[in-house]
Amino acid sequence: MKNLIAEISLDKNNRLALGKVLKGKTVSSFEIYEVEQGYLLKPKVSIPAEEVWVFKNPQVKQSLQRGLSQPATHNLGSFAKFAEEE
Repeated sequence: MKNLIAEISLDKNNRLALGKVLKGKTVSSFEIYEVEQGYLLKPKVSIPAEEVWVFKNPQVKQSLQRGLSQPATHNLGSFAKFAEEE
C-alpha cells in the first residue's frame, strides 16, 4: 500500500475536493480504476494539441530533452546601463 497523504470526505453531492491535496501540482484529469482494495485515481496531464507533435517525433523529443538538460552557459553581461534612474 502507498503512503497515505490525506483523507478527504465526500460533500453532500458526493464530490471530492482535491484542491489541498493537489496544491502546487499540475493535474488536469484523473483515470479511475476499480481495484481489489477499492478505487485508484491516476493523475493525468493534458498536452495542448499544437504541442503533441513533439511527443510523436522521437528525434525532436530527444533533442528537446537534451537541450533542457544542458546548463545555461551564456553570459549576457550586465544590463545596468539600460536601467532607468529615478
